[in-house]
Amino acid sequence: MGHRAIVLYETNPNGLYNAHYSHWGASDLRLASEINEGQPFGGDKSEPAFAGALIKMFADEAGDDVEISGELAEATDTREVDPTPIKRNVTIEEAFADIVDYLHHEAVFVVRRDEDGDFDVTAYRTHWLGFSAEPHENTEEVTGLLTTVRWHDGRPVSDSRDRGKIAGTKNTLGALAAEDGAITREDINDVWPDGSQHYTDIDLSDVLTAAQQKADSLDGCDGLFTYDAAREILRRMILAEYDEDLSKYVHSASAAVTEEDWERYPLAFLCPRGMTRVLGEMYPTGYSEMAPHEVSDGMTWPEPVN
Repeated sequence: MGHRAIVLYETNPNGLYNAHYSHWGASDLRLASEINEGQPFGGDKSEPAFAGALIKMFADEAGDDVEISGELAEATDTREVDPTPIKRNVTIEEAFADIVDYLHHEAVFVVRRDEDGDFDVTAYRTHWLGFSAEPHENTEEVTGLLTTVRWHDGRPVSDSRDRGKIAGTKNTLGALAAEDGAITREDINDVWPDGSQHYTDIDLSDVLTAAQQKADSLDGCDGLFTYDAAREILRRMILAEYDEDLSKYVHSASAAVTEEDWERYPLAFLCPRGMTRVLGEMYPTGYSEMAPHEVSDGMTWPEPVN
């Protein structure tokens, strides 16, 4: 099956990219470290050198009494990224909306050159918002979110935890959802915590308790939520989670993000340097610098509090 990824290479400073496909590059987000000036498509063609060193090691171990011979095969192409673009000169927004398959692509990499001409690679994990138990026709148009991870010493140290936490929330909601659910998408605001508390942790158990209380008066339903309602709760839970995180963000051009989300969960899409409490709510004290490809042009950054 592979670990499929889309790789976007910046073609000019105007924000256009060529989109390429990688069949294994999403594994451990390894393309983030494998793509560089010497290996723009990751991987290399070092198989003969490696095989030669391996045969020499065997020969040294065997000694003079054993003859080891053979012919090295021609090197195969071990580049991680297909050099032929699947689409040329697209914007980030077009790529995230029309090229990324949030179900089948596990990651997206954005490759550009920094001010010194060196390769700069940003890795994003994809999170599909569909549920496996849903009828297929319900999920054909379902998209998802793109999120960064926290890195340490070149390793994506938060990746497994991030994916596991989202998967746990998704499994819980999926188990409570059905086509004939008691809580519909139109009911979500009735069971969602106070929307004014932008930077307050949202607990799924609070949402489930409120939903159960509302649903107690409804009979004959197969699930607590409709799939569409469960999907909206999952989407909001992810945004609320990243709204509090100072080291990771959701890309504001993700297919499932709306401009209303920019206003409701602004810090989910930005990188605050710090937070301070004012009248019981948390506000940013400043922002880390973000490159143009990391945040949508039309998004308004909340004014930091000094």
